[in-house]
Amino acid sequence: MLGEDEGINKHCTTLTKWNPMFINDVYSIVFNNSTIQSIGFWFGHPICWIQIVGYVVSLDVYEEKCICIVDDCSGQSLRTVFSLQERRSEAQKAKGLYPGTIVRIGGKIQRSRSFQLVAYKLELLEDPNAEWKEWLQRIHYRKNLQRTQSSLKYVNNKYGVPCKSINSSKHAKVLLSHLRRLCKANPEAGFTIEEVLGFLKIHYLELPSIPIIDVESQRMEMLHGIDEEAIRLSLLSLVQHGRVVYKKPHNVYRLLYSKDVIRFVMPMMPSGRLEAHRVLDLLRQGNAMFQTVPIYAVAKHIRKFLRCARSTWDEIEKYVWELQNHNYVFSTKLV
Repeated sequence: MLGEDEGINKHCTTLTKWNPMFINDVYSIVFNNSTIQSIGFWFGHPICWIQIVGYVVSLDVYEEKCICIVDDCSGQSLRTVFSLQERRSEAQKAKGLYPGTIVRIGGKIQRSRSFQLVAYKLELLEDPNAEWKEWLQRIHYRKNLQRTQSSLKYVNNKYGVPCKSINSSKHAKVLLSHLRRLCKANPEAGFTIEEVLGFLKIHYLELPSIPIIDVESQRMEMLHGIDEEAIRLSLLSLVQHGRVVYKKPHNVYRLLYSKDVIRFVMPMMPSGRLEAHRVLDLLRQGNAMFQTVPIYAVAKHIRKFLRCARSTWDEIEKYVWELQNHNYVFSTKLV
């Protein structure tokens, strides 16, 4: 199977997970006037999600947000902001904080007006030994990043941002609509990146630019949407989400349609039980290109199909459905 983007998940693991940091280290993150304000570099590693631990110094509650100042005795304090509109549950929890409370807060750095942490997650640490254990974790994590700093400097040192990025997901969404147009005449036809580029240029189609991480210069750059690397990154995102399938030896892609999945679902329906894993096995056995299809994509097509069926199916457990009444007549019309 085609795995996740090795550039991001193998070499830039700091970009897609929580990074435990001392507050004084947070202020050492390098941004270099990057296009994307929330992604910086720490010891040469691209970094986005930050986790701090410390005690509450002060708390101010406003109509739309809570502002909490946190200190971890590292020489600096950090302003953290909890939005009552975007993350109400965490903000409500923050309202109950008081000076001296030990907290673990995760979020993204925001530098628009002042240097602050936009909080996404809040945890209270009640164990008296928790704080020094968190310090040890941060010391080890820092040393590990220093040790692996040189491993990022490869000849090909530019990586696309994760699929969750707003910019890259927008590029993939627009690309998918163009791919449907490309394959309209022959839905089952495969295509290569070169063929996609040719189609886009012939029809004067546009794609939004996407951000690229340049590890060597520690900067975020914008890559033109009609670019081979940009197309590759978005196709990879579409493969991961089960919208496109991929055959590696020939670098051929193909759109995945609901009918590709449902043709294996319909023969199972008279039994009164459907299992997405069984459907996926049959799908992969029927066509080598479907080796890249994730189980949740198969389940999504099954759910959509069952919602249109005349009979009622219950998802009794994850990716498993059973018919409520076996004698009930159901529709087998493809959607």
